[in-house]
Amino acid sequence: MLYNIIGQLIMFIPLLLICIAVSKDSVKNIYQFNKVPVLDIILAIFLALAIEPAMSLLSMLSTIIFPNEVSEYMAVTYDSPLIISVISTALIPAVCEEMFFRGALFSQFKNIPLKSACLLTGVLFGIAHFDAQQFLYAFAMGALMCYVVYKTKSIIPTIVVHFTINFSQLIFSRFTTDTEFTEELTNTITEAAAASEMTIGQLVLPYVLMTVISIPLIYIILKFM
Repeated sequence: MLYNIIGQLIMFIPLLLICIAVSKDSVKNIYQFNKVPVLDIILAIFLALAIEPAMSLLSMLSTIIFPNEVSEYMAVTYDSPLIISVISTALIPAVCEEMFFRGALFSQFKNIPLKSACLLTGVLFGIAHFDAQQFLYAFAMGALMCYVVYKTKSIIPTIVVHFTINFSQLIFSRFTTDTEFTEELTNTITEAAAASEMTIGQLVLPYVLMTVISIPLIYIILKFM
């Protein structure tokens, strides 16, 4: 985890400084660290909880083709102090990735339609994960977070969303004691279904239902931001 923290800082700090150096805009306009009402922070937490079922569903669908290696990474956090794992897995990615993708990158797409800017940023965010299994849900999250920045004029709510999602996944994986379930997650969903003597449909259906329920909630939350 400590090596991971150092690696992320070595990658992101020069990148964020380069963005400042090459841009003709102010730092505030590049990274959009604008103040937001407390209500937007609260709504951002609820938004993170509302979109997690959809992200889990997209992740499961991706594992039909690609193995889920994220759970193997999460397993490493078991041997690290919680605070170190939170900094490595939740805090640094939330701050640095939002500053670059929803800040520096998204701010450069002002001259193209909003929908295109959101989708393009989402695609680049998905590719940047360098993992085919993560691409689909990273793309969806990246595009949605761009719309949140458009609505709030700030990346602070998206940092809160990003942190909440990563933190909740960390806590869930860290305190999951069912090792057999954890091992199944590292395989494709086909293998997990076979191991649990369930069909893929039975595994996916609860997430489909939760996603359907959460869509109106997501719409309402975005409307009030």
